[in-house]
Amino acid sequence: MTRRHWILVHRWTALALGLHWMLLALTGLLLIFHREIEAAWIGAGSPIESQVQVESALAAAQEALPGTATRIVVQDAPVRALRVFINVGDVPNVVTVDATSAQILSITPFDGSASRTGVVRFIYLLHQQLLLGHSGELLVGASGLFLLVTVIAGLWLAWPKRRQWKRALWPRIAGKPWQKLYALHRSVGLIVGGFVMLSALSGAGMVWSKDMRQWLGHAGLTRASPQPTKSDAPLSVLPDAAVAQAMRTYPYASFVRLDLPASGAAGYVVQLRQPAEFRAVFGTTTVAIDGRDGSILWQRDSRQALWGDAALDALFSIHNGEWLGTPGRVLLVLAGMMLFATSTFGLGMWLLRPSRLSPVNKTAAKLTIST
Repeated sequence: MTRRHWILVHRWTALALGLHWMLLALTGLLLIFHREIEAAWIGAGSPIESQVQVESALAAAQEALPGTATRIVVQDAPVRALRVFINVGDVPNVVTVDATSAQILSITPFDGSASRTGVVRFIYLLHQQLLLGHSGELLVGASGLFLLVTVIAGLWLAWPKRRQWKRALWPRIAGKPWQKLYALHRSVGLIVGGFVMLSALSGAGMVWSKDMRQWLGHAGLTRASPQPTKSDAPLSVLPDAAVAQAMRTYPYASFVRLDLPASGAAGYVVQLRQPAEFRAVFGTTTVAIDGRDGSILWQRDSRQALWGDAALDALFSIHNGEWLGTPGRVLLVLAGMMLFATSTFGLGMWLLRPSRLSPVNKTAAKLTIST
């Protein structure tokens, strides 16, 4: 491909999907620290210092919203609140309970709402699937691949020659309005390009992670989790005891999620996060506990994950910067803001593009871009 072809790819792909990417950047910014934001909005109390007690939260949630409880998940880390998933008929709801006092903090549909407690979920669905379900999720994944190609083309076009990096990164903002926008677009693009590529690639990877597991087969991947153990016998192990059994298996881990046995099933599934995992809140260490006698049905240790599992499990951490801790999340917020800015500069530059100038200024414009 010639330079002109790269310019056309970069320009027209960005013009076609630029507003969509700006929407994803804006919603993504709000979601990087969404757990902390949501916990503050709903008035969660101080973090608990002892082991999480899920039964009191479960009882409070079912009293506030009668239905079938399926899952209990921590709101954030350190734990201040627990989210209890309850199906009322076929409609999933989330009841958020204070981890210390078992006070009900919010009740909201799983799909979100316009309320203060549901708006974060609404933003999440908008970012993940454009409120269009699985079809929207596929569109977001495809747009991430287009963003990756566009950024690669932009970096190739903007890459400075030797000893010109300082001039490219810290340009002299002068000339006509479109020339000023070009200098800013190039500078910000060079600075933020690497972060955007990682975010786009990891975001697209999350969309197709289940398909990738099927495509790869067992190459570097563990086998799927065993099917739930079927039993009509009454459960003698309570949820807190199931969590405690899992914690004894991995004493340095922290609790993040408990899947309750479905009707006709006997097993709890406890999800934990070990200190070495990239994720800030959710880990991938998993222990299945038999609800009849408390024995371990199966377990998965994240520290022994095969390369394929480790790569797919790391996608979310890369996408939102968690793999670098809080500094990484802050850097990604800045990268999102800069992506929003460079998209604006690019759109403004196109509106004032050289093709709209006089024939005399077209030549000067081409000379400016070539440098």
